[in-house]
Order: sequence, then C-alpha cells, then structure tokens
Amino acid sequence: MTIAEMIVREIDKRGYKNKWVAEQVGIKEVTFSLKLKKDRFTAAELVRIGILFDLDLNMFKGSTTLEEAE
Repeated sequence: MTIAEMIVREIDKRGYKNKWVAEQVGIKEVTFSLKLKKDRFTAAELVRIGILFDLDLNMFKGSTTLEEAE
C-alpha cells in the first residue's frame, strides 16, 4: 500500500472530504488531489497530515507498503 493509499484510507475511514483535508493541511484542493494521484508528498505535508489524523508517523517511515511499515 502506498502512502497516498494510506492517506485515502484514513480520509474514508474518518468520513472527511479531500477539500477539508487539503484546507487543514494548507494545500489547494486540486494540488492535494494530484499529490494523492501521484503519491508525492513532502515530509512537511506528511507531518501535517499525520498531526491532523493523529497518526503514528512511523507508519510512513522507510516503506511504501503498510505491511512493511507495521
């Protein structure tokens, strides 16, 4: 599972909309959608997303698959 897939899963699980998440993270909605599509986030963006969702950021560390991250 890619980092973008993990983020989408959290968005769906929590019932959020991409627009709301993008606003909270400080990214334009269109840019956020492209970042999800291309799986391209900066470290700072991942930190802000992790804080927003109260995630353990170690799940992103050194892996692009959830199975490897756990």
